[in-house]
This record gives sequence, C-alpha cells and structure tokens, in this order.
Amino acid sequence: MDVRYCGGGGSRADTS
Repeated sequence: MDVRYCGGGGSRADTS
C-alpha cells in the first residue's frame, strides 16, 4: 500500500 492510497481519509494512512 502507498500513503496516497487513502490520502488521510481512509482506515490506513501509513506508507506500508
């Protein structure tokens, strides 16, 4: 997963 996957509005906001 990338940090841009949720952008800060999803469940996970990590770079993992």
